[in-house]
Amino acid sequence: MDEMLPEEIPAVRESIRRFMETEVMPVMDGYESRRELPRDLIRKAGEAGYYGATFPESVGGSDMGYLAAAVIIEEIARMDVRYGGFNQNGGNCPACIYLGGTPEQIAKYVPDLLAGKTVGMMALTEAGGGSDAAGAMKTTARREGDVYKLNGSKMWATLGDECDVGILLAKTDPDAGARGVTAFIVEPKKYPGFTAQPIDVGLSDTFRVSAIYLDDFTVPVENRLGEEGQGFKIIMRALQGGRAVIGAKALGIAKYRRYADLMFTGEGTANVQKVLIAEDALGYKVADRHHGKTGLRAMGRGAA
Repeated sequence: MDEMLPEEIPAVRESIRRFMETEVMPVMDGYESRRELPRDLIRKAGEAGYYGATFPESVGGSDMGYLAAAVIIEEIARMDVRYGGFNQNGGNCPACIYLGGTPEQIAKYVPDLLAGKTVGMMALTEAGGGSDAAGAMKTTARREGDVYKLNGSKMWATLGDECDVGILLAKTDPDAGARGVTAFIVEPKKYPGFTAQPIDVGLSDTFRVSAIYLDDFTVPVENRLGEEGQGFKIIMRALQGGRAVIGAKALGIAKYRRYADLMFTGEGTANVQKVLIAEDALGYKVADRHHGKTGLRAMGRGAA
């Protein structure tokens, strides 16, 4: 289906494919065995512009658009699902700041995230209510002079144990529903009260998810995004653009799984294309996955 895309998109796909083949895949197993975050790969991806596809050049982006962002994450997930588990540097973290931040906040945080110089995080989901920011959120933020004190917990925060900068949602008015949710730029390494506990989900030992515990975690007032009560609106705007990209990631994982299925049959090892051409002889289950994947690609690209 690449022949149906704008002419620059296949070039983007080839660029990220070369990056994965030459920079990521040769070293990823080593990082996994050491349980070490590959910050050098994050910086290289940032320098290549892979995190900035949906951001304007004025903040360090490449302004290629959501279709390019979808193709980038699809190809990353297809080639190494472990590395594909991380996209916060080009996803909700800088998007929330760009959409809801002041010019000073945008200039301070967004360019470094897109360049891979800092590692981002999003903390919305909670154990008792998922990502229901409107009703079930229990984490609170209490203002004390020039700072807020945050208390509560979050779940499934990718790189919560490694991040330099993050977006965290908390209720400044627990009784106001969605109107009581406020968004904050958090810097866990600079302020006390933030504890991240990695959770083993069996996917990656480098790009880990964490449970986060907040005990009077300090956030300066100048790190609030927008006014109190505007957090729900900010996160909903950021999530809209991310849905197409998440769909593309799922497509990339499905394509990887298709390849793994084919390889498991023993039909081939050296030439991937020959393996894929032999698909029809391998049974209806693999073929069904292929047809579902083709439809998913069309839907994902339509959304982008």
